[in-house]
Amino acid sequence: MPPKMAGSGKAWRKKKPEDAKEKKVVTKKKKVTKEQVEAKREEETKIEEETKIEEETKIEVTEEQVETKMEEETKGEEKGKTGLLLVVNLHGQINVPRPVRGALRELQIDRRFSATVVNDDPSTVGLLNRSRDYVAWAPLEEELLAVLLKSRGRVSERRRLDGDSISELGFKGAEEMASKMVKDGMRLSSVKGVRPFFNLSPPKGGFKVSTRRKYGEGGVLGMNPKLPDLVRRMI
Repeated sequence: MPPKMAGSGKAWRKKKPEDAKEKKVVTKKKKVTKEQVEAKREEETKIEEETKIEEETKIEVTEEQVETKMEEETKGEEKGKTGLLLVVNLHGQINVPRPVRGALRELQIDRRFSATVVNDDPSTVGLLNRSRDYVAWAPLEEELLAVLLKSRGRVSERRRLDGDSISELGFKGAEEMASKMVKDGMRLSSVKGVRPFFNLSPPKGGFKVSTRRKYGEGGVLGMNPKLPDLVRRMI
């Protein structure tokens, strides 16, 4: 049996705790590495979720932008189609300034209580504003237009716009004619075979407010949302 080297046992005993220490250090390193991996995975998962949310948000924003654009285009198309306005001359042409007389002639409502249907466009509104101290106007509904055509419409000075004359124009009745005018934005003067104005009567029961003041001042002139009610009493 070979002899033991001096100090070999002692050296072996000293080495054992060092191995344990190294093992402990390695174990600690592995533990830290595992935590780091888990933290990294959590961070990657968080980034993926945030990226996904951003992409979904972008998609939602894109859809909203498309919808908004479609709405704007629809509004643009609707804006391109001019509405109709009912205009009534409440003063005639006595003591009317020349520029206003020109506007009334262009609107084709020279006489007192004459009314017409015009487009709601900038050039026409300019004429209305020029003569706002003598006329009143308001948006025109299809139902009231049909009543005006039926009751006050004329083909000529002596001939009313009756059922036969409406049929000759290619319509089944005043309602269909009014619907076509409102839908296509046709002013009365653009309808061939019909006089471009209505002759109305003084309102039944008289005027309830001043005919010398504007609507905003307690009168009837200018832009007047209550004009259709007044016109119904003038038919």
